[in-house]
Amino acid sequence: MVEILCFLFYPRTIPELKRKIKNKRGWPLEHRSQGIVLKNNLIQRNLPPKVSEDHGIYARGMDGLEVYNNYISGWSQTTAGGSIKIRNGKTIKVRCNEMYGSGVIAYNYVKGALNKIATNSPDGFGEPPYLRDVLVENNLVVLEDAKDCTSSGVNFWRDAGEHDRADFESQIVINRNTFINGCIEMNNPIQGSAFSLTNNKLKRLIIGSYVGKYSNTNNQVCEDCVFERTLPQECGSVPHP
Repeated sequence: MVEILCFLFYPRTIPELKRKIKNKRGWPLEHRSQGIVLKNNLIQRNLPPKVSEDHGIYARGMDGLEVYNNYISGWSQTTAGGSIKIRNGKTIKVRCNEMYGSGVIAYNYVKGALNKIATNSPDGFGEPPYLRDVLVENNLVVLEDAKDCTSSGVNFWRDAGEHDRADFESQIVINRNTFINGCIEMNNPIQGSAFSLTNNKLKRLIIGSYVGKYSNTNNQVCEDCVFERTLPQECGSVPHP
């Protein structure tokens, strides 16, 4: 049996709206996806490793997303995999999920979004050049091993832009997650001061040289520790296969 559920939330690229704004500056963010809730789902991928993939949940450009109490498994620990990928949006909560085989990818494609705005390209509307107001909390990510940190816990990356630009990232909180054999990785040139890492349990913490000062409080970073493979009681019951 093969069960695959892939959720893609792109901005609403309606052709008629694209024609209306073709010669205008900016993009109508009111037409992007808003207020999405994914709750209590069993999301599995059971295919050979060489079969192509593109993330378990892929959310892009949204304003308001909650991914809560889901069981996600079967996506690889690669840039093409990842149980959850979020990019270019705001007001995002990833809470109380169990993920097996890979974790959360959080990317900010600033260069492409800014180029589309500068050229008034209709393809760019609905995808803002920022990642803001993100909460990743009380998740359990279980990996067999983390040879590197790609998609292994929480991985943040931005494609371009100055590392000290405060408007590209803001209010990103990583709190009380357990990453079995997993990492938190923050890659250049993200804005370090936008990030708060608190009370996480993980194998490695990898910070790029241009990230800058960030908040790091009560995290247990331990190569050999055996962490409990459970979610906090407040999360409730996650569906299992």
